[in-house]
Amino acid sequence: MKKQRKQDLRVVKTKTLIKNAFLELIELNGYSKVTVTDIVEKAMINRNTFYLHYYDKEALIDEMISEHYKITEPLIRKILYNNVKKYLKDPIKMQEEIFKDIFEILLEEIELYRIFIMDPGLSGYLNKLKTTIKSKMQSEYIKTDKHKIAFEFTFEGTYGTI
Repeated sequence: MKKQRKQDLRVVKTKTLIKNAFLELIELNGYSKVTVTDIVEKAMINRNTFYLHYYDKEALIDEMISEHYKITEPLIRKILYNNVKKYLKDPIKMQEEIFKDIFEILLEEIELYRIFIMDPGLSGYLNKLKTTIKSKMQSEYIKTDKHKIAFEFTFEGTYGTI
């Protein structure tokens, strides 16, 4: 049996403070104007504490994206597996179901997505997340050209709608 690593609650609390402060500052000032000094002041922590956990604000946002992907990736896999399997002969129904299920996932983290989508300074990170999810989904579930077209339409339609 795999032994779970125990997390120090102080580390979890500090990282949560940093991330919340960072998101609030992005929303107020925009990503490009947020500095580490702003983050530590808002989070009410020492500058050294920030650097104990993150190299810079880019490392912070990379971790936030990675964490989000780790949470949503199993859900997306399940959605795709269930819908591709269930609606293999009906690509239109498959698109509708995938579209609906993806929006349900997005609703759970709507504030995070809203901040990412609204700030032009974060477009590169948003595209990175989009590309990662899209390539993972395509490589594992899309086996025929017919399904590839349906998937592209659904994925890009979802992204465009958001």
